[in-house]
Amino acid sequence: MLKQSNRLHGAEAVSKILKKGAFKKTSLFALRKLPNEFSQNRYGIVLSTKLEKSAVKRNQKRRQIYSIISELEENGTVPSSPSYDNVILFRGAGLKLNFTELKEAISKLLNG
Repeated sequence: MLKQSNRLHGAEAVSKILKKGAFKKTSLFALRKLPNEFSQNRYGIVLSTKLEKSAVKRNQKRRQIYSIISELEENGTVPSSPSYDNVILFRGAGLKLNFTELKEAISKLLNG
């Protein structure tokens, strides 16, 4: 699981990144990122109630993403030299992926 210090907290921080951040979109996810003053990347996951009504399932996907990001950061596959605040926005097709497909998609999103 991703450490608390590497997560974005609060709607204010997320909304700032969503308004001003650079945008990148795939068929499964959208990524907004904004440079930060910290020495590490920070991440936030946005999964709308419109996509998944069940809070249990939304939180399960969120935990899976945090786990994948943590593993990618430990392996060094995510660039960390310029540090960013990243917000990953789920799109409908991303909910149907299993863990390995999700890992590949997140890796491509963060590296590409």
